[in-house]
Amino acid sequence: MGVMSNLKAKFMRKYSVFICIVLISAHATFAGESPKIDSLKNALNLAKHDTVRAGITDLISFYYSRINPDSGLHYAKQSLEFAQKADWIKGEALAYMELSLNYRSKGKFSEAVTAGERGLALIESSELYTTISALYHNQALCYKAIGNVAKATSYYLKAYKLEQEHGKPSNEAIILENIGNAHFEAKDYLKADSFIRKALSINQSLNDTYGIARNYTNLARVARAKGNLDQAKEWHLFSLKLNWQKANLYSAQVNLGNLGLVYLDKKQYKLAIEYLDSAMLMAKQVNNQPAYYIAKGNLGMLWLDLANQLDKDRLGFSRDHCLSQARLFLEESCSTLYEHQYNDPYLEFSDVLCKVYSAQNEYEQAYNLQLKRNELHKRLQQDNIRLGEESLEIERRALNQLRELEVSNLDLKIERRNRIIISLIALTILINAIVAIVYWRKRNKLNKKRLEQIAQLHSHNIRGPLCRIMGLIDLLERNQCTPEEQEFIMKGLDKSAKQLDKVISDIIFTSSEDKKSV
Repeated sequence: MGVMSNLKAKFMRKYSVFICIVLISAHATFAGESPKIDSLKNALNLAKHDTVRAGITDLISFYYSRINPDSGLHYAKQSLEFAQKADWIKGEALAYMELSLNYRSKGKFSEAVTAGERGLALIESSELYTTISALYHNQALCYKAIGNVAKATSYYLKAYKLEQEHGKPSNEAIILENIGNAHFEAKDYLKADSFIRKALSINQSLNDTYGIARNYTNLARVARAKGNLDQAKEWHLFSLKLNWQKANLYSAQVNLGNLGLVYLDKKQYKLAIEYLDSAMLMAKQVNNQPAYYIAKGNLGMLWLDLANQLDKDRLGFSRDHCLSQARLFLEESCSTLYEHQYNDPYLEFSDVLCKVYSAQNEYEQAYNLQLKRNELHKRLQQDNIRLGEESLEIERRALNQLRELEVSNLDLKIERRNRIIISLIALTILINAIVAIVYWRKRNKLNKKRLEQIAQLHSHNIRGPLCRIMGLIDLLERNQCTPEEQEFIMKGLDKSAKQLDKVISDIIFTSSEDKKSV
């Protein structure tokens, strides 16, 4: 506890009494299960509706994911059953996410990805943006865990886009930070640093102490990986200070463990042992089983490193004592990590344990452990291949659906275009019909008027010669005319007859021309 006391004195003088109370209460309450879990179980016993039961079991599963993923899986399956009974689609999607989360905690990444995809299939086309974003984020963490940074980043970016459009800035910061962590796992430290700093900028603008502390922890990890140990130590200490202020023991335990590794890299073994011991103690207090056994494994690595130093640098310990300590910590760590399928840390620490066995001339044990490691490697590779095949199949189905959608959209566009063309043709015909009707009506009216005018004109032209002829005939019938007068009348009749003939010819000609024009 020396390191913790020094930290309290250095960072938390006015909070020292408060921190001690928190540590004591943490030890008391986390000796069993989380009080939140106990409270939720009591609420579950009182719940009467399946929707409420689904929500409560979902939360229980979430809290178990860090401390007991086997129990987490049990409650996630219960949550799924309750949600299906209640026909609550969002609840089903959340239950699949908890299944994925607990499978991921156990290192079963193929099952984790499959569960996440089932959740997405239920709601991806809905407007449940927060839940969709969470599922995208979860899928990204699964792919990051198996080293598929490209796939992880694609899911992170989907989640980031949704958060930008419908979410909160604090969620954007978490996603940016996790993109940075994915690049960190891929050893692309420049991109990792860039994304984490973007997240830090958002959290600073929001005055989010928890987010700022987490960002500095990850920046310190990047600095350590780049060999900048002093910078890493400074940032871990700053993050630890913020976590102390908020009594965030879970994250403070992470800081202590990371500081132990920094001091191990600096070959400052005494400080490294104190910090790793403190991290192990606090992990036990907050009931973080994976962190507890990872801290044990790190202590085993430290003791092996110490065993390989010169006598004067071993803090007064013999080489055999250092190897024995390394073996003690590593065997307990590897046994539990393997049992609970925390595969990544198991593979790392079991490799170190093989070296310890070899250093102690325990070659048979080293050989048997290596066979066990190889078997696990092979199984994980098969899982990754199957996961890759499932991922390809999912992508293939998504691509086919996209193509079907594109074809449907094209058919719809063609149908709409044809409807528009038919409508335009019908409209054109209608307009032409209306124009024709209006034209014929006007033409008929005009023709009627012209005919009336022609009739009046022809009537006038005919009446003149006809009246003269009738008058002259009347004079001849009286027999009172002289031969000279009769000759004059005959000439007048002849002239009038010719005029009448001409008028009739003109009428016939005009009528034929009008007929042609019509």
